[in-house]
Amino acid sequence: MLTVDFPELNLQKGDVVLDAGCGTGRHIRELAGITGLQTVGIDKNSADLQKAGELLGDIPGVIRENHLFLDADIRVLPFSDGSFDCVICCEVLEH
Repeated sequence: MLTVDFPELNLQKGDVVLDAGCGTGRHIRELAGITGLQTVGIDKNSADLQKAGELLGDIPGVIRENHLFLDADIRVLPFSDGSFDCVICCEVLEH
């Protein structure tokens, strides 16, 4: 299930998108179809990140180097301000 209306984002070739709390990468897999787009997915669940990379690798024609998955906390982003053209963020639920 996708929860982002991607055409509304007007993403362009060369844009860099952060998916904060990417899980298994469903949104990045959708974005991988946009030529020239770069994505970074972050999540604290290493098993989900591994699965995200595997699932992305199953998509024919995807340039893997354009899509990065990192173990990181969305509350303490390891990026400089202005690093991204667009940020997608999931809802964070604390237990």
